[in-house]
Amino acid sequence: MTNAAAGRLTGHAAIDYAAGRGLVVGKYADPIEGERWGLTVSEARDIAAKDPGLIYLDTLDAPAVRPGFHLVPCPGDAHDSPYKDGCGMCSPRWGVVEVEEAYRSWEARQEAREAQADAAEDEGRFRRQIAALATEAAAAGDTAAIVICDGAFRGDAECRAECRRMLAAGRG
Repeated sequence: MTNAAAGRLTGHAAIDYAAGRGLVVGKYADPIEGERWGLTVSEARDIAAKDPGLIYLDTLDAPAVRPGFHLVPCPGDAHDSPYKDGCGMCSPRWGVVEVEEAYRSWEARQEAREAQADAAEDEGRFRRQIAALATEAAAAGDTAAIVICDGAFRGDAECRAECRRMLAAGRG
């Protein structure tokens, strides 16, 4: 249902509109609960299953997110003060700004690359520790530890776990 004069969508139309644009919706007050804003699409669907007339979305107050963009928290300093009632960065969406999907994708790829580099560095450090442990075991004639270190180098999960335990215990 749509109330074009007020720029308000209600019911399943509001939910579908919000779902396609990454928006949140509101709920009118009912005898059980007061009015709420900021419902996710899944919360709104649960409520609409019982009474779709409770769900609304003001399209004038919450303009659509343009294709190829998503919403992120606004970095503006107006949000740090209870005395400011406007922000030039996020107006008319108080608290969120549009960011291009390409930027988010680049950011996600960059984070993945950094995580891979960290994992490779951790693996290299662990392999050096295993080598030191194997050298210490060979000098002490500890055949069992040498076999465990060899298994850890080959990637055996149990041997790697045992090497981690030995390293945590102060060996190596």
